[in-house]
Amino acid sequence: MNKAFPNGYRDIRERRHRVERNLAGLVTVRNRAAHHEPIHRRDLLADLRAAVEVATWVDVDAGAWVAARSPLANVVRRRPRAA
Repeated sequence: MNKAFPNGYRDIRERRHRVERNLAGLVTVRNRAAHHEPIHRRDLLADLRAAVEVATWVDVDAGAWVAARSPLANVVRRRPRAA
């Protein structure tokens, strides 16, 4: 964990817990999207934050790159709202 996620939480148990939780959520959304299952009720911005957080734990520049390259925030802002 220290080598894979050097910028994560200092407490190794907390780091492991957060990495596992974030990655499990990202695997779920990835699988649903890949299998054309509905993801519109998910908090997609929370999923993006989780992806940026994990990338930042690996490398600060990687996290910044993911955040800058993702169009998700703009897509979510433009989506139609329920009446």
